[in-house]
Amino acid sequence: MLIFDDLLKSVQSNLSEIFKTEGNALKDMIIKDASDFAKTQKDDLERYTQEYLSQKITKDDLEDLILGKKDLLEMRGITELGLSQVKAQEIKDKVIQGIIGSIINIKI
Repeated sequence: MLIFDDLLKSVQSNLSEIFKTEGNALKDMIIKDASDFAKTQKDDLERYTQEYLSQKITKDDLEDLILGKKDLLEMRGITELGLSQVKAQEIKDKVIQGIIGSIINIKI
């Protein structure tokens, strides 16, 4: 669906900006893991996006729905690098915020 394709591109661009200070290899792993997550959650993310854009849910509702998916986000790349649990959680939180920000900033 076009909205999801736009959302995925926006997420990738947003995360590239958020993690611009990380090394390219780490940044690429984060973006890949986030993209994989978005693809596995495609149906829900599309629904949340459409509901938000049509004002059926508020920004707070959207944030709650996306935050509820945080435990499903697997960051394989950063796990393989052996980053600390604290750093991995920080990255995961930024990824979730990047997804939320991408939905909020979609223009229709």
